[in-house]
Amino acid sequence: MKFEFLPACLLAATAFGGVGAETTSAPTPSPAPQPTAPFSGPGSIEVCVFGSPDVPTKELVSNQTILSNEVFRYDGNPPSYTKVLTLPVDVHVAGIFRLDTANSWLVTTESPSTFGGALPAAAEPRDVIKRDGTGAFSRYFCGVSVSGVVPATSRIDALYLTGGDGGDLVVSFDVPTIIGGRVFEPTDLVRYTRTGGGTCSSWQLDAGPLVFDASAVGDGVPIQSNSVGASYYGGKYTFSQDVPTLLSPPGIETVPGQMVQWAGSQYAILATLSGWPISSAFHGISNPGNPGAIGSGLRIDKSSTQLGNVVVSWTPSCSANGPRTAIYEGTLGVWYSHTWATCSDVGNDKHEEITPGAGNRYFLVVPMNPQGEGSYGTRSNGLERPRGTDPCTPAQVLAACPS
Repeated sequence: MKFEFLPACLLAATAFGGVGAETTSAPTPSPAPQPTAPFSGPGSIEVCVFGSPDVPTKELVSNQTILSNEVFRYDGNPPSYTKVLTLPVDVHVAGIFRLDTANSWLVTTESPSTFGGALPAAAEPRDVIKRDGTGAFSRYFCGVSVSGVVPATSRIDALYLTGGDGGDLVVSFDVPTIIGGRVFEPTDLVRYTRTGGGTCSSWQLDAGPLVFDASAVGDGVPIQSNSVGASYYGGKYTFSQDVPTLLSPPGIETVPGQMVQWAGSQYAILATLSGWPISSAFHGISNPGNPGAIGSGLRIDKSSTQLGNVVVSWTPSCSANGPRTAIYEGTLGVWYSHTWATCSDVGNDKHEEITPGAGNRYFLVVPMNPQGEGSYGTRSNGLERPRGTDPCTPAQVLAACPS
């Protein structure tokens, strides 16, 4: 049995089960970025979302109280709430976004805040503050000085980045907002692009169409309903509204504690947070983020315990939002014939034993999270490899690795 290493997340093995194989010892598994459970199977999607309450809220799954300066992770199967970030007590969270860089967030506030004295002057509700992996705070978007000034009477209460940590900033305002003669409704999604200066003022309002036009999509979103959380993932927009809202088509009512999705033709309830009181708004939707790509630290070895099996080991994704892994298997020489070999990494230790199919086989290791998978690696021409014929998750999200 001979092993051959191929570039960009592709491992190949020939003549499985043969005698006299060339092998090397496997690396020590890396610790998992966060505790996770295996996926329920190929094509499955799980609810996993980060958020914050508008008021101190007691969720009824584990009966813990979550404060308005805290961010929690909600997992839907089984339902659970886990506190993942506590901000200074003078912060009343309005919107959040989880960056791909480990332990890093974007935050907006309901009222002016110095973030516990970390900022020399109070951030306004029209600003976006970055919290980096060391816990330091800095101004990321200054609403008063960008090109396309955000009025002092408006608050950014939903936000996300497109295409990774270096992408455009998409925001939503809490009230009808006029900028440069354009009127933005509370559920509109508005894009700001970078101007290259590298400061919190180095943004400009995009002159093109709205990212999401609340008045033109379906029968329109009532202007009295405010989107207090928004995200875009896997080709779909997800919202959380502050009041019960009728959305058509098909004519569904969403209430606080629910996430509603627009997929291009109609609205649908994506999920209802178990044990979430309707009296509390669910602020700041942030999906798990971009799964990223596996680096070059991949290897394949023969099993020491089971004849014919192979052990695949790999290094973590470039993104903190790709903690889980899928392994795909195909026929060597019949490129892009891959289908899933496993949709979970038992123990989340980046070390998995596989029983390969007959003949010469190749493997792809792909990072993923509960709502999508990342890169399969690139071909020799730089283009992305195609997805498997039976993917482990319905969605794929491709974005640049964080710098």
